[in-house]
Amino acid sequence: MKLKFIPLLLLLTYFSKAQNEANIWYFGDKAGINFNDPCNPVVLNNGLNSNAFEGTSTISDANSGQLLFYTDGYKIYNKNHIQMGSGNLISNSPTQTLIIKKPKSNSVFYLITPEIQGNIFNNNYGLHCAIIDLTLNGGLGDVTNGNNQILLNSPVTEKLTAVKHTNGTDIWLICHTYNDNNFKVFLIDSTGINSTPIISSIGSNHVSSTYGWGAIGEMKASPNRQKLAVVNYSVSLVELFDFNNSTGQITNPILLPSENFSYGLSFSPDDSKLYVTSEAFYRSVDSTISKLYQFDLTSNNQTAIANSKTVIFEVTPSTMFPNVDYLGSLKIAPDNKIYVGRGNQKSYLGVINNPNLLGTNCNYVHNGFYLENGKAVIGLNNAMEIEYNGCSNSISDINKVFTFNLYPNPAQQSFNIELPQQQNFNLLVYDVTGRKVY
Repeated sequence: MKLKFIPLLLLLTYFSKAQNEANIWYFGDKAGINFNDPCNPVVLNNGLNSNAFEGTSTISDANSGQLLFYTDGYKIYNKNHIQMGSGNLISNSPTQTLIIKKPKSNSVFYLITPEIQGNIFNNNYGLHCAIIDLTLNGGLGDVTNGNNQILLNSPVTEKLTAVKHTNGTDIWLICHTYNDNNFKVFLIDSTGINSTPIISSIGSNHVSSTYGWGAIGEMKASPNRQKLAVVNYSVSLVELFDFNNSTGQITNPILLPSENFSYGLSFSPDDSKLYVTSEAFYRSVDSTISKLYQFDLTSNNQTAIANSKTVIFEVTPSTMFPNVDYLGSLKIAPDNKIYVGRGNQKSYLGVINNPNLLGTNCNYVHNGFYLENGKAVIGLNNAMEIEYNGCSNSISDINKVFTFNLYPNPAQQSFNIELPQQQNFNLLVYDVTGRKVY
C-alpha cells in the first residue's frame, strides 16, 4: 500500500518546535551557550549569572528558542538581563533549581528551588515555588507570589528533575526528601501543582552526619521518560530505577558501584548509557581523583550493568586547592552531546561527543568547549530531559514529500519500508502520546 510521507514529516516538525525551551544556557560565572543552531553552538557572555555555583536554570520560547528568563539560584533575570522586580528567591538556593512551564499556558512558569544540603543552615526553607507571569511588566515578566508557595517542608535534598506525562501535556516534578528514602512526585497540569505528592519509598536513605552531604548531587530522567537515576553523595551510591510516567511511581531499584562523592548524572540521548561524575571539591585528601565513568544499560540486568562500568576520564587535583580541576554536572544539549561541568573557574567545559557509543568510543574531550570570558564552576543548566533532533544536515529537507511502500499494514512488531529510489533519510516513529519508539 502506498502512503504519503506528509503525516510523519508534520509530526517531526511539531516535535522540533517543542524542543527549543532549553536552547539557551546561562551558568557558572558569566558563562552561557546558545544552541539555537545545534550544529554551531555559540558562546554567550552577556548574562548576569555571577559565580553561580550550581543552581542555574534557563527557559526559552518553545517555538523560537529565544531567551525568556533565567536564574542563578539567587535572583531571577528577564530576557533583557534585568532582575525581575520581585525576583529575589527566598531559599537563596545555589543548588538544583528548575523552571517548568505550566501546561496549556503560554505565559505562566514555575521556578522550583530546594534548600541547601538538607537544611544545613537551619533555615527550614524546604522546597519552594516561585510563579512567574510573563504578561507582567510589559512582557518581561515578574514573580506573582513572592516565592511563597511551599511544596514540601524541610528537610529536602537538592536533587530535582521533571518528566513529561504519557499524555504529552502534563508534567511530573520529581524530588527526594532528606533523612529517608522517599521520592516525592508532584503532578503539574493546567490547574497548577497538585499539593499531594505521589510517594515512592524505595532505594537508599539520603542522609549524612557530615555537612548534609547526603543531600548533594543530581537526579536525572532518561530522555524516553522510562528510567530515573540518582546519586547518594555521602555514601557513594548510584541508583537506577524504572519510572512510570503514567502513574508517577518509581520501582525496580538497581544499585550500581560508584566512585567517592559521585555527583553528576546523565543518560545518553538514546537511553542506552548512564554517565556519572565523581568530584573532589573541599575534600580533606587533595589526591582524591575526580572521574567520569559510564554504565551500559542495554541488558537491563543489575550484574551486567555493574560489570560494564568503564572509567572514561580522570583528574587528579593539585595539592593547591585554588588549582583543583574536578568534574561536576552532566547535561544533554540540543546537539545531542553531553556537556561536563568543570569546577573552580575553568574556561572550558568537557564534552562527550558521541555519548551513545560504548566505553571510550564516546569520545570525551576535556577541553571540549571554550567559554571565552565565562568560567565554569560545577553546575550547568538544569532543564527537563527531552529527546532532541540533534545536529543533522538533513533537517533542511524536513518538508520534502515522497511516497513509499509500507508492509505489512497494519504493522505489528516489525514492518518494511520500500523507497522508490536509493536515498538517505532519517526516520523517527512516535506513538500517539508523543513518545519516540523508533
